[in-house]
Amino acid sequence: MLLEVAVPGSDDAGSRSSALLRGLAIVEVLVERGSLRVEELASAVDMPVSTVYRYVRALREHGYLDEVAGAYSVGRRLAVSGRSSGAQHLVRVAEPYLVRLRERTDETAILTVRVRTTALCLDRVSPRRRLPLSFQRGATRPLYGGAGATVLLAYAPAAVLAEVLASPMPPTTARTPTAATLPAVLATIRERGYAVSTSEVDPQMTSVAAPVFRAGVCVCGISIAGTERSLRGRRLAGCVEAVRQEAGALSTRLTRGSAKASWTPEEEA
Repeated sequence: MLLEVAVPGSDDAGSRSSALLRGLAIVEVLVERGSLRVEELASAVDMPVSTVYRYVRALREHGYLDEVAGAYSVGRRLAVSGRSSGAQHLVRVAEPYLVRLRERTDETAILTVRVRTTALCLDRVSPRRRLPLSFQRGATRPLYGGAGATVLLAYAPAAVLAEVLASPMPPTTARTPTAATLPAVLATIRERGYAVSTSEVDPQMTSVAAPVFRAGVCVCGISIAGTERSLRGRRLAGCVEAVRQEAGALSTRLTRGSAKASWTPEEEA
């Protein structure tokens, strides 16, 4: 579908071409820099805030951008191909590990990457039964809630955490971490080497996540998500071990392989 943005003045081909180039300029900045607010975008592309708002609203409605807590990032239609062919390669490399994790746990397995201050779902492998999960392929969510997101934040640069803490942190549920509790949550994740969350994003849902490294850099995270009732006690402990093992195996694959570490944040590259 051709994206159309209303441009004041003429409807001729020149105006439509100008509108297209402006829209592409906005997308290009977000691809390179990750999540930005409208004011930051306006400064980066040298356009009035009101003009940028019209573009990002249209781009979001068509699925090209996602919005989380007032910040915009590339959306599901752009996330399919990612920022490079390497991003597609990461999905392909990780797929067998996600499939095996689903078979071992009988829960939904998810691959996440960090795009500045948001977590992006690159892939998701689900069991046959339906679960009330909000995290779909190409969707984004804040880094401060849910194991699949906080495990990325725990190993992100200090500047990223500072930006998250300085930004609004609207809760999704009563259990969503706050600016006061988040540092302790992240410290626990680093101490254990994995994250567990319950009802931080989706009520009555539990998630277990572990980081995936390449050469000491957290490239992505893999996680499982299921109901709070199914993930508890010994079964939860077994699922934690399964997630950690598959994350470790994927880390080894990425470190020994010749593929580029796709989706590694540029400030860590």
